[in-house]
Amino acid sequence: MITTPHTLVLGFFIGALQGGLASGLTPAFSELYPTAFRASGAGFCASFGRGFGSLMPAFVGVLSSHFPLGVTMGSLAIVAYVLAFAAALCLPDATGVDLQEI
Repeated sequence: MITTPHTLVLGFFIGALQGGLASGLTPAFSELYPTAFRASGAGFCASFGRGFGSLMPAFVGVLSSHFPLGVTMGSLAIVAYVLAFAAALCLPDATGVDLQEI
């Protein structure tokens, strides 16, 4: 059973991992878009991610009325990280590509 102290400890790690995930977006996006609209593409993707992420607290509130808070937070965090990992697997490999040519 996940108790309140467990929830606080797990919440710390979820927040720390989220910060690390967001800091790697800018270098990854710089290799995905042509120079002419690189900033617009990266900005759109980052904003879409923030918008989707803003729905998670609402989902936690709704689902925590039916399930324990710790289980709800953990389940939604796992779902969010699986989605992020699956999206990362769909990205093209840009290793060794000259960024001026794309």
